Amino acid sequence: MKTIIIAKAYTELKNAKLSKMEDADKFKVIEAMREMRPVSEKYEADEKETLEKLKDEKYDEMTKRAQKHNLAVDQKKTDGLMTPKEMDEAGAYFKEWEKQTSSFLNGIQEKEVKMKFNKLTKEAFSKLIDSNDMKLETIMLLDEVLM
Repeated sequence: MKTIIIAKAYTELKNAKLSKMEDADKFKVIEAMREMRPVSEKYEADEKETLEKLKDEKYDEMTKRAQKHNLAVDQKKTDGLMTPKEMDEAGAYFKEWEKQTSSFLNGIQEKEVKMKFNKLTKEAFSKLIDSNDMKLETIMLLDEVLM
């Protein structure tokens, strides 16, 4: 299973309620979370470190300029607005930064990790869904991980 899938599933399960599930199935979810936690925590730490290490001396300056510009736009003021040339420069800078970070993070996100926990039955998974108000995207993610 890909690291990014495990990290996302763990994040969703941390906030999930298990109230309508049978005790044995609740323990399966808890067991799965225990298995996923170190992978998720390592991913989050690696992601944070990657993003911090890839920031160069221009990053903070460009971020402040962009925030100042956005604030001026929101407040309908001209003071703080960037020129079209400055906006192009900032856009190109952030696009390149995003490209670099995506390249590094992709290697971390796509790493396959073996998970060894008991899967839920359809009935148990249905009770997990019934216990929570989840978006379809979350349901599909947890289906992939827990079933």
